[in-house]
Amino acid sequence: MYDFYKQSVWHGRTQKLFLVMRITTFLLLLFILQVSASSLAQKVSLAVHDAPLARVFQELHSQTGYDFAYQTRTLESVKPVTLEVKDLELKDVLDKLFEGQPLTYTIEDKSIVVKKKEPSIIDKITSFFNVIDVHGRVVDETGKPMAGVSIRVKNGNGATITDAKGEFSIKRVDPKAILSITFIGYKPYEIEADGQLNNIKMEVSTSKLDEVQVQAYGITSQRLSTGNISTIKALDIEKAPVQNPLLAIEGRVPGVFIEQATGFANSGVKVRIQGTNSILNGNDPLFVVNGVPYISQLLPSLSNIQGTSGNYASSPLSFINPADIESIDVLKDADATAIYGSRAANGAILITTKKGKSGQTAVTFNIQSGIGQVGEKMRLMNTDQYVAMRKEGYKNDGIDYTTQPVNGSNFDLLLYDQHANTDWQKVFLGKKAQYNDAQLSVSGGSNNTNYLVSSNWHRETTVFPGADNDQKGSIHFNLNSASANQRFKMTFTGDYMADDNHLPLADLTVNAMTTPPNAPSLHNPDGTLNYNIFTDPSTGAKTIFQANPLVNFLYANYHVKTDNLLSSMTFSYEIVKGLYAKTLFSYSQLEGNEQGLYPGTLVSPLIPVLPSYRTAMYGTNSVSSWQIEPQLTYTTTLFKGTLDAVLGNAIDQENDNRSELITSGFANDQSLLNQSAATTITIPPNSSIISKYKTNSIFGRLNYNWGDRYLASFNIRKDGSSRFGADNHYHDFWSMAGGWVFSNEAFVKNSLEFLSFGKLRGSYGTTGSDQIGDYSYYSLYFNSTEPIPYQGITTLSSTGISNPYLQWEETRKLQFGLDLGLFKDRLTINANYNRNRSSNELLYYPLPSITGAGSIAENFPATIQNSGLELTINGQIIKNKDFQFTLGINATIPKNKLVSFKTLATSSYATQLIIGQSINIQKAYNLLPVDAATGVRQFLAKNGSVVSFPSYPDDMTLLQNPDPEFYGGVTPGLRYKSLSLDMLITFVKQQGSIYYSTQNGNVIPGAVGYNQPTYVLDRWQKAGDVATYQKFTTTYPYFPSPNNSVWGNASYARLKNVSLSWDLPQLWKTKAQMQNARIFFQGQNLLTFTNYLGLDPETKSTTTLPPLRVYTLGVQVTF
Repeated sequence: MYDFYKQSVWHGRTQKLFLVMRITTFLLLLFILQVSASSLAQKVSLAVHDAPLARVFQELHSQTGYDFAYQTRTLESVKPVTLEVKDLELKDVLDKLFEGQPLTYTIEDKSIVVKKKEPSIIDKITSFFNVIDVHGRVVDETGKPMAGVSIRVKNGNGATITDAKGEFSIKRVDPKAILSITFIGYKPYEIEADGQLNNIKMEVSTSKLDEVQVQAYGITSQRLSTGNISTIKALDIEKAPVQNPLLAIEGRVPGVFIEQATGFANSGVKVRIQGTNSILNGNDPLFVVNGVPYISQLLPSLSNIQGTSGNYASSPLSFINPADIESIDVLKDADATAIYGSRAANGAILITTKKGKSGQTAVTFNIQSGIGQVGEKMRLMNTDQYVAMRKEGYKNDGIDYTTQPVNGSNFDLLLYDQHANTDWQKVFLGKKAQYNDAQLSVSGGSNNTNYLVSSNWHRETTVFPGADNDQKGSIHFNLNSASANQRFKMTFTGDYMADDNHLPLADLTVNAMTTPPNAPSLHNPDGTLNYNIFTDPSTGAKTIFQANPLVNFLYANYHVKTDNLLSSMTFSYEIVKGLYAKTLFSYSQLEGNEQGLYPGTLVSPLIPVLPSYRTAMYGTNSVSSWQIEPQLTYTTTLFKGTLDAVLGNAIDQENDNRSELITSGFANDQSLLNQSAATTITIPPNSSIISKYKTNSIFGRLNYNWGDRYLASFNIRKDGSSRFGADNHYHDFWSMAGGWVFSNEAFVKNSLEFLSFGKLRGSYGTTGSDQIGDYSYYSLYFNSTEPIPYQGITTLSSTGISNPYLQWEETRKLQFGLDLGLFKDRLTINANYNRNRSSNELLYYPLPSITGAGSIAENFPATIQNSGLELTINGQIIKNKDFQFTLGINATIPKNKLVSFKTLATSSYATQLIIGQSINIQKAYNLLPVDAATGVRQFLAKNGSVVSFPSYPDDMTLLQNPDPEFYGGVTPGLRYKSLSLDMLITFVKQQGSIYYSTQNGNVIPGAVGYNQPTYVLDRWQKAGDVATYQKFTTTYPYFPSPNNSVWGNASYARLKNVSLSWDLPQLWKTKAQMQNARIFFQGQNLLTFTNYLGLDPETKSTTTLPPLRVYTLGVQVTF
């Protein structure tokens, strides 16, 4: 009984328990369904147009509280949503939302899980058989076939490139697929797949990110580049009335600091890319013109009147016509420069000249004329101030000049008119220089053969008195030809310029600054030159106390003729699709012939002119080079990306030749040009140059682009140079770089709508420098002149001891960059950080005299670091049909320092360099305020004491750094209908030397014959005075220099360039049968804002002719 009862009881209870559980579960389910139905029944209102799906999800979440769960890549292929509903249930909204999308969804609690729609078995079978083979042809806007264009199946696996005919094919493509077509410099293009697409016309992109950039052995764009490259196009180059293309890019490129040396024609121009890498050797970038290396320095010359480009006078870039240039690309980081190896440690500047274009023959005339003048004047003393200064100087010295006879220290007070007041800046620098330029070009051709021929004539005069002028004539041509199947191509390019430059042998700027305002006129009443001859009334003796500067200026003559030839020919052939064999042949030659003539008219009329006084100097320079460069390039698709490869060999040779003669003993001035008429002919020591520079290199590059999302680049070069001994002929250079276009990631696209482009990139690698001169590792000798030569033979003297173990200077470059495009690329931002370290510095180790040589070239364990921040912002601020406003800003903050130098303390460079400081620092004495009791200058010694005469070099405790603290440019542009206005404003924050004759040891205020700036009037006059400058004195006391009184703020902002242009109405052009016509005004160096105490803050000088302010008016017509 008991067992049965127990079983029955528990059996009944179990059944009741299960019943209760079933009922509970059922009720819970009903509750959940009710809640779910109630939630899904929520009313939703929505209005979106072309909105990303992710944004719609956010809106639905805010209205319903439902979370949307999905993976980022799930939304990669979805279409934008356009939907407008009001008070509709959530489920109905979701159904409409996912209609036509490759997605499905499920609801789990308060979450909506989004997944890709899985195709059914039937769909898979259907899609396998339902495919097509796509064929097409890609052409540019003129109908010319485009080779190397990338075609990729969007969200698929198919990819290819176009061949030489622009044709392509992709097999087994889904008929619903979208093809993505991309090429550098063109807008991305998408088209639905079709069996026969015929011609697909690409459109040139106007985005700054898609601008074509020329890189070493190829092209790229800012959008796809992994390197730091800046590009200036012909449109900007043509806005500046300059004759050196480097001056056209000054202030436009971050990381590039450019300084014009003088205002003379063919002036020297110094350029530094991301700082100074070498202590003693070349810091010039590599110049490449149409793929051919071009010299960065001319050979030595007879005169440096034009200023230097770092080492020697003038600039070789002055002999390339800027109007013939299509683009200038500046390569800075290792990714961009390592493939150039030993030549690009200091960066590279690639110049590409204009090429022929297919189409009807077009003839373009460009003529402009204008004037140039010195833009700013120094505030100098007038006669009253000058005379008062001189008299005060005598008073301070305790000398009564009125009781003395006329002599070399008082002639300006006793002989000169005390009421005459001449503005010598106006006399010497006040003339208007004439500026004339004319350009003619003819271009045209077919898709298979096209051409361009252009010629230029240019003439400019000087602001000085006289007829000195520079005249150039040039011709440029380009011929491109291709076979009918576009597989064989040929390009032939040539440039020739002849320059005839008449220059003075003296810069009158120093005379304009220092000539006393009461000095007599330069000319006699009859127009002849006034020699300022003084006749002593008591003795009848004749004396010239102060020579007329025009005598030397007008009669001494410096004449330079330069001929520059650049030529190159390239042949290429498409072996198979994507594989091209290419060979470049080039030859260039730059020749200069100069002469400096010193006729007898330079001699004072008080002494007889002897034949030995008549002197003529002659110099001949020649730099020629040739290059052969075979290459293989290959482009193909790999996985979901594009692979580009370059392999090549470069063999080149440069021949340098210079000779110089000094002749004298001419019977008359007319014979100066006839060397055989001289009685004495001398070859100056070390003036002759006969050298060869050879290189032999192998280089390669691999670029990989994975779906315009992930970018990788690898470069390598093995350089062989004749400038090193047998043990170190060759050196390897390399770089690696990567980029991530994060804006192409779905999670960025869907969350940051304002971001149209974003890329992170970085690079690291090595470059080198062999800018050490030829034969440095040899024992070199030169011919020397001895009073009594041994056995009458020529004497040889040593210039150095051989060192076959010389090694290459090497620079390791690290760089990170960020590229952004905002609001459909209307605003672009480019930011870079660089840290370049140069080591193994080539310096000279001093040797004792018993070795027979003063020094030996050697590698020192020194490391120099150049770091910097570069920023470029370009924006289309306003853009509509009639009015556009653009603004560009670039800025650079550089930093140079000596990181390490293990043997510095024991080397001869210990007094020059300091660890942690710039290698360009200049040590100076610390000049204290004027002694209030005596009015005499005083210095702070190293031990803290105040001294009148500091000790060299111990008391040179101040460090003066000429490196710029920051620099950059601003480029606003306005367009209103047919009017356009473009400006360039440059700015530099820097320190520099000030006026040369105030307190630097040359001329003390109060000395005879030297005018002074008005700011020296803040001088000591009596005991207790607190003044900037010491008391005036007529003597020439020793004044230790350099010191901080001649060093100060040289910062400035300059309206560097203005270009105003008006396009003629279309009706006028049509009636005149003109394709284009415009009238334009251009200005250069128009305004300068500065607190600099000298004449010009760019040259940091008051004794050198500054860059001129130029105005031109011109017209350009195309038929």
